[in-house]
Amino acid sequence: MNMVKLLLLLCLISGMSFFSEQSLADQNDPRLATLFLKLGNAETAQESKPFERQIWQVWMEHENPEISTKLQEGSRAMQAQDFGKALVIFSELTEEAPGFAEGWNKRATALYLMGRLQESAKDVEQTLNLEPRHFGALSGKGLILMALKDWSGAIEAFEQGLKVHPNMSSAQSHLQFLKKKQKEEMT
Repeated sequence: MNMVKLLLLLCLISGMSFFSEQSLADQNDPRLATLFLKLGNAETAQESKPFERQIWQVWMEHENPEISTKLQEGSRAMQAQDFGKALVIFSELTEEAPGFAEGWNKRATALYLMGRLQESAKDVEQTLNLEPRHFGALSGKGLILMALKDWSGAIEAFEQGLKVHPNMSSAQSHLQFLKKKQKEEMT
């Protein structure tokens, strides 16, 4: 076995990689540029679905399999409505991989579901610092601001989300509701 193959084998066994985190997965993945372009150019919600799904898949990836496993475990706990367990797992994940936007986004979601809105808002901001195009976090920000009855802030968050993902139906419907609510309060 030549030296290059031996080094590659050793790296694979030890979990290391010759590739940077940016080239493999997460919010820095180079595939995202094309996917976001296609998402933004999609004319209908149906047309945008495959690009949205692919973006989520990339966001859920991490070069460290242990981080990916924790993300999946925390997501399963959240689906089972075991928010405390999900929070513990996502907190460990954000400590171990603080540059991984989806870890912060998932923890923000768990906190939101626990009614801990201020903490959730902080994690949403961290997600957006790492991935400003994160339409899920922008939508989450809108939901938090809605719960806090900050109509104009929520409108702004959903509008930002729609700039990234113009066919996001949940943001469109929330936006309609919020604009009505804002009008009602002005009259």
